[in-house]
Order: sequence, then C-alpha cells, then structure tokens
Amino acid sequence: MLFNLSQDSGVKRAELWATLGAAGRAAVVTAATSTAEPAVAKIALGLLFNLSLDSGVISAELWASLGAAGRAAVVTAATNSAKPAIAKLALGLLINLTLDSDGRRSELWATLGAAGRAAVVNTATSSAEQALARQAMRLLASLSNYSDDRTTKSWSFLGALGRATDDRTTKIWSTLGAAGRTAVVTAATNPSQPDVAESALFLLSHLTARTQSRAIELWGTLGAQDREGLINAATTVGEPKIVLRALELMNFWQEIPEIKAEIWPLLQPRLAQLWAVSQLPNVEQKASRFLFNQIQGNIYRARQALNALIVAPPTISMHNTIAALRLWGREVSHDLPERLALLTGIVQANTTAQKMAVFTTAVMSGIDIRNHPRDVREALRNQLLAIPMAEGIDPEPYRQRMRLGLDAACGNTYTVLESPVLSVPEKLQLLETLYSSRGFLSAQLAQQELSKIRLMPNTSRDFKLQVIGLILNHGQASSTQFKEILTWLKGEFETDTHTVFTNPETLGDITDEQIYALAEQRQQYLSLYQNFGTHMTHDFIQEEIAQINLRVTAEEIPRDFGETLIFQLRQFLSTVGTNTGVKDDRQFDSKNESK
Repeated sequence: MLFNLSQDSGVKRAELWATLGAAGRAAVVTAATSTAEPAVAKIALGLLFNLSLDSGVISAELWASLGAAGRAAVVTAATNSAKPAIAKLALGLLINLTLDSDGRRSELWATLGAAGRAAVVNTATSSAEQALARQAMRLLASLSNYSDDRTTKSWSFLGALGRATDDRTTKIWSTLGAAGRTAVVTAATNPSQPDVAESALFLLSHLTARTQSRAIELWGTLGAQDREGLINAATTVGEPKIVLRALELMNFWQEIPEIKAEIWPLLQPRLAQLWAVSQLPNVEQKASRFLFNQIQGNIYRARQALNALIVAPPTISMHNTIAALRLWGREVSHDLPERLALLTGIVQANTTAQKMAVFTTAVMSGIDIRNHPRDVREALRNQLLAIPMAEGIDPEPYRQRMRLGLDAACGNTYTVLESPVLSVPEKLQLLETLYSSRGFLSAQLAQQELSKIRLMPNTSRDFKLQVIGLILNHGQASSTQFKEILTWLKGEFETDTHTVFTNPETLGDITDEQIYALAEQRQQYLSLYQNFGTHMTHDFIQEEIAQINLRVTAEEIPRDFGETLIFQLRQFLSTVGTNTGVKDDRQFDSKNESK
C-alpha cells in the first residue's frame, strides 16, 4: 500500500515521507538493505526510489537515514547483476540521491570503490537488460557531472569539487577502456533501444565535456558506421530526447576543428532530415546552431543547406526556418566575410522569389539592420543586390522581392503594404517575418502600426484585420489599444446593411449574401479577441465578461453572440498564468509560400 501511495504526486510523496517519521523511515531502509527477503527488499527499494524522485529535501534526509552502512548495502544491491530487478531499483535510487549534490556524489564515489565502479561500468556496457544498462549509464553520467558549474574548463575556477569531478570522470574514462567506450557509442547509436541510447549519449557528453582530448580520442577510434550513427541520431525524427542529447554532443564536438571538418560529409546527405528535427519542441535552437556552425563562412554549404529545404518534408514550418535564419543573421552581424557568405548562399539558393524575400527579411532582422546608421544600411543593401544570381535565373523578379525584404527588415512596412507585386498572403508573410522579430513591436511602434493600417485607403477590411491580428499577436499591445480597435471595427460594420449587433428579430427577410456578411462580421470581431488572447490577464477577462453581460442585458448585443464571446474569453481564462508567450507557428504556415 505504501508503495502505491508513493507513486502519487510530489505533494503526496512529501506527506507520506513526513508521516513515516524517523522510525518508519529506518524500518523501510532496513527492509530495503536486507538480503534475507529479496521480495520485500525490492518493494522497499521501489518505495525509497519513488519517495526520493525529484525531491532534494527527501533525498538529503534519506541519504542521512541510510548512513554509511545503508549506502554500502544499496551499492552492493546496485552492482549485483544476479538480481537485475533489484539492481535497477538500487541504481535508480543512487541517481535520485546524488542528482543535485556533488558532495553526495563524492561520498558515493568513495563507497563504490574501484570494484563497484568497474561493476557499474560492466553493467552499462554489457548488460542484456536494457533498463538496467540505462540506469548504469545514467549513474555514470551523474558521477561525471559537476552540479555547480557544468561548462567551465578552468581548473582553478572549478575548485576542489570540480577537480574531484574531473578525477571521477578520468577514472570512469579509464575504467571503461577502449572496448567499453565503443560499447557506449554502439548503445548511443542503436535506435531500437531509445532509453538506453539517450542515457549513452548523456554519458558521452559528460565524459568529453571538459576535455577536448577525450573527444578527439573517442572520435578517432570510431569507425565510419559509428560516426554515421551519431549523425543519424541527431537528425532522425521519432525520439526527441535522443535528438536533443545527440545535438548537444555534436554541438560540443564540432567546436574541435579536427572533428568539425569530418562532420560535414556525414551531415550533407542528412540536411533535409536536420531541418525536419528542427521542428521538434526544445530542439529548434540546437539544430539551428549545429547547422550554422557547419555552414559558417562557406557559400557552398549555406546554399546546400537552403536547397535541402526543397526536398525536406512538407511539414517543415516556415516559422522555424525564419527563426533559424534570424539566429544566423545575429551570428554573422559583426563578421563581414561570414555575412557575405551567408547572404550569397541565400541569393544563389534554388528557391522562389517570395521565399528569398522572406529569407532576406529574416537574416536582415537578425543583423538588426533597422538600428544601423543609414550609410551602413545602404552599404548592406548594395552588397546584397550586387551578389550574382545562379545561372539561368532572371534576376529582376528576385531582386525586386529582395528589395521589399530589405525594406521590411528596415521597418518600412508601407512599402510592403502598398506593393503592387505582392499578393495579400505574400504581404502578410513578410509582415509577420518582421513583426515576430524579438523586440520589434514595442508598445509605441505597435500603436503606430495599428494607426497606420486602420487609416490606409483603398484597403479591404479583411486585410486590415489580418495585419492588425499579427500586430496584436506579436506586439506589446495594451487593453486600451484593444478596446480602440473593437470600437473602430464596430464603426466599420456600420457601413454594412446589417451588423452583428443588430437585434435578430428586427432583421426581417435577408438575402444569403447578407447572411454571409453577418457571419463574416462575427468571425472578424471574434478574431480580434483570439489574437489579443496572449495579452489577456485574469482581471481583464473578468471585466470583459461582465461588460458583455451588461450589453446583452441592455440589448446592445444579441444574446447568442454575447455567449460566443464569453465562451471564448473563458477559454482564455483557463490558460492565464500558464501562457509562456510562445506564439502560434501555424500563422506562418497558413500563408501562401509562392512555391
């Protein structure tokens, strides 16, 4: 029963831990470390594993409750390959207990001793039990990790704890030996065992993170199949955790020139797949950085990377492509040769004129061309337009679009809005590429853009609302601005024969066209709420619901329409406080990409 209770939430586990008290905990520890009744020991270890999961407080108290003798008994259980089910739980418990404490890692390292460490290494590299091998690799990775500073390579800065960690890592490296390290790589590149592969990649990252010589040595011992396997792990959609760990490893290893030079031939046939994995949550930036470091300063590689988008899966999000190019623009903003190489790769890529305009806007917004002095902006413009196009292409349509992309990146949205050569979807795509740039739509600029679009003559209401939706979605819009837009839109509706605010009982006989117009009004009004949703606070939503109810009572708005708006607002209410500000990628992909 206690075991079942320990599988509940963290709060419930904390309550159970408190209820056990010192005597109860001691009894569970005794049961978990006793060899007399293996079945009871297994349940007790499972209970302690669950209780210590994601709780630094319980882990510290349990570590103390175990004492030296108890910890030694858990280590004995963890290294007993004859009882894999118990060993797996014991390894998991040791991982939990040492996860956030380098001091406890040092104590465990001493308790393990040379024989214990060798046993864990043997389990990690030769156990037929996948779950057991995974836990052994995770423990080795934890022991080679330094919780207070995971990246620095400075011996003096690391201090005693860091040097102890480095010593542990060196001994794990030595204990593994060439055969053991090869076994870890084999496990890391085996997609049929994803949990083991993730742990193996994690271990490889920790073993090589502070010492480039280890990475060089390991890379040098790998055969072509293992190297290809690591690249495949970083570029295969299906197991996001494996992709993430593999990209972390590759991003570190490619900082080493000897390894970086040998990655490109392996990556080149996998470029489309790399674009595909960049769609995975939490992977986008690591994938973009991995690719950028490979194409950095190389026209041919930049062109190859962008050409790969043509054969990439159709699910590739334009949003992610734009985010990658914007990141690359920031990376090359202060390096003229690298900037020219990237721009040349874009101009000479096998793509459409519209996509080239979007790519231009993305890179130039990453370079932050808008905030450069005018002479610098002009020099960048001239540099871009002077780049020769690929053979057999009429350059004028492309250069015309690139000029528009430059204008957009410089903040000249009038040029885009009024362009006679761009279709409505193309205008919206360029505008969103600019509006989604970090920090572009400040509160003041958002107000200027909102005023600009509302006052534009000879422009359809639907187009205005789509642009306003982009500004609300990406800008720092206020509730006052939102109310102003609602008032403006209501005034726009007054030019129609009927409006959504008209009492349905007074409509009489209306044509199909008028019914369609009312439905369109309803959707347009509702879309404003939807696009402002990310800015809504709990108080704003409650006040808005109260206002709508009052208007329904006063018969200023039909009841069914009021109920629809209130339903939408209550949907937003459920997400207030959990909204992370991440924008909806689908807006990019719903637009015509002019293929």
